[in-house]
Amino acid sequence: MNAEVPDKYRTVGVLYAVAGLVNIMVGWFVGYMIWGVGCGTCLLIATLGLCPLGYFCGFISFLLIPLGVLELTIGFLVLGNPESVKGMVGYLPLFEIPAFLLGGIVSPVMGVVALVMLRDPEVRGYIEG
Repeated sequence: MNAEVPDKYRTVGVLYAVAGLVNIMVGWFVGYMIWGVGCGTCLLIATLGLCPLGYFCGFISFLLIPLGVLELTIGFLVLGNPESVKGMVGYLPLFEIPAFLLGGIVSPVMGVVALVMLRDPEVRGYIEG
């Protein structure tokens, strides 16, 4: 017999889906912005254009895109088939919270909110049961 899915669990799914969409859209912008500024201005002045390090700094921000795809996938699975991702839902905030190092703003906030919601006794009982 299936237990009733808690509202906070479904809310976490919506948070993941929103964070995923934002990361996919913003990841391209942040990556290209850092790539352009790092390559074009800072390194031109600092190294007279001899160091291509700006290209690699921009590529680091592109890691927001796979994180966004993962968030979007798990978010839609939580909304559509909550039983299938019970074990993975608790681990996603561990990837979201350090995303501020990559230039992400939404994922760390959503990760902390999701972590708090997942610690609710009703949600924890649903995940463990």
